[in-house]
Amino acid sequence: MAREYDKKVSELFHDIPLQVELEPSSEFVTEEMKDLMEEVKRFDAPYSLKLNDHRNYVLFSIVALARGDPYEAEEWAKKSLKVEKSCEGLMARGNALFKQGDHKGALGSYDEALEYCGDKAKVHRHRYLALKRRGMNKRALDALEDAFREKRDHELMGEYADTLVDVGEIDKAKKYYGRLEEITGTDSRRKEKARELLKKAKSQSLPDEFHNVLKLDRGCKDAWIGKAEGHWSLGQNEEAITCLKSARKYFEKGAVDELLREYLGTIPTLKECPVCNGTGQCVNCEGSGGCEKCKGSGDCVKCGGTGECRRCKGNLECPDCQGQGKTNWIFKCKSCGGTGRCPECDELGICSECDHLGDCTLCGGTGNCGDCNGSGSCSRCEGKGEIMGYGR
Repeated sequence: MAREYDKKVSELFHDIPLQVELEPSSEFVTEEMKDLMEEVKRFDAPYSLKLNDHRNYVLFSIVALARGDPYEAEEWAKKSLKVEKSCEGLMARGNALFKQGDHKGALGSYDEALEYCGDKAKVHRHRYLALKRRGMNKRALDALEDAFREKRDHELMGEYADTLVDVGEIDKAKKYYGRLEEITGTDSRRKEKARELLKKAKSQSLPDEFHNVLKLDRGCKDAWIGKAEGHWSLGQNEEAITCLKSARKYFEKGAVDELLREYLGTIPTLKECPVCNGTGQCVNCEGSGGCEKCKGSGDCVKCGGTGECRRCKGNLECPDCQGQGKTNWIFKCKSCGGTGRCPECDELGICSECDHLGDCTLCGGTGNCGDCNGSGSCSRCEGKGEIMGYGR
């Protein structure tokens, strides 16, 4: 009798792939399959199961999950494990528990499946999903690293970058998003994560939260405006104006000008440093401090992080003659030619100095690579000699 039922399952379920997924397709599920499952359920006894092949019970579990019933799916998976303990059976039970919301139980089933599965990458990814649902993001990262050691996959790379953002390691995440974009040719994943961060930032209205969004997507207008408004609400008026001035280069003319004019009407105009565009941040490392040029300070080397002309501090006056145009009461100031105006800011308070001195702008003339900061270890692979998604 058991062989007869196993044969019926083979005939009716041959289109169902024995691939245990969290979201199995219901496309191939038929009424005949449902009827056969009900018939087997009626005749099955705790110690006398109608099917001899454990894989057939796994197929029943997959169909039950596809139909949206994780509790029935778990029962079929448990019957499969009674016949024979297998990777598919343990994964099927883990998925059923996951869908029930028992992520701890699912994780236990996935952990046990590692002993039986050849494709450990898939198991580690399911472990990652369970750990992430439990809010254990650090362990989830470890699970993804285990998965990636087993299989090089750009989807795993994307999930790794997303989880790095979740634990606050955004600068590191940007490296993985960058590699992923080189492979896939699209930045959609990074921007989707930025939109997720934007929702959080809007609920808190803190400048630093909006700044995290901008680390992932410099072209997010809402983040620029949110950051500026956050600074303004905290009484940081100059920071708010500097933020909007920096935003202008990312959008069409006039996109943020209305708010900028509103803010400018309340305090004196700041004179921007043209190297950092008034942000005060080092243009080579975007203020992270990870470069030779700014010596790890994160500040623009031209304006010292102020965002203003480094010589006249934005007041336009020649620093050698304090705007008098003369030195020693008689002679014209050699620096400004007697104009009284800062000779390095085009009379706008904007520094006009350039780097055309023969020094490399990336290494500051030191000869050290801008990517490795002279350490000899590539920052893109963290000195491992291997970049995510590629071999040596």
